[in-house]
Amino acid sequence: MRIGGFNPYKYNFITTVKDLSNASSALSSQKEKNNSLQQKDDPIEKYQREANKELDNLRTQLKKADKEIKEMRDSSQIQLNCIIIARRIMSGHKVPKADYIYLAKNNEELYQKAILLRIERDNPLKFKKISQYEKIKCPDMQKSYIEDTFPSINRTY
Repeated sequence: MRIGGFNPYKYNFITTVKDLSNASSALSSQKEKNNSLQQKDDPIEKYQREANKELDNLRTQLKKADKEIKEMRDSSQIQLNCIIIARRIMSGHKVPKADYIYLAKNNEELYQKAILLRIERDNPLKFKKISQYEKIKCPDMQKSYIEDTFPSINRTY
């Protein structure tokens, strides 16, 4: 049964120019919607890029801070060794020549004070070296360092 000669299942084809312009305007509006979505994505991408740059900056700062901390740790360890050696010298104990050299090389002022303030002891304690092995350029110092460090080498009894 048909009502009014209208078939809802019949396709309407675009045949007139007016209909073509509507179709092109519909396509252009669809493109505008897509462009607007892309423009909405652009600020997000922009923020992502900025966040990545910020993250890279933070990483580089963290690496620099890590290097500085390592350098500070090394310098504080050297300073601590120098203070211990100077304390031993001032108290009149026997200290290896390598420690004297280490103290003179790393902290001259403390070395001078330790030598000037050294006291004499009847029974001084004999300490092992606490300085780490470092390449010494002067052969005389190197020889004395090796003699104190390794008593069996170059020593006559």
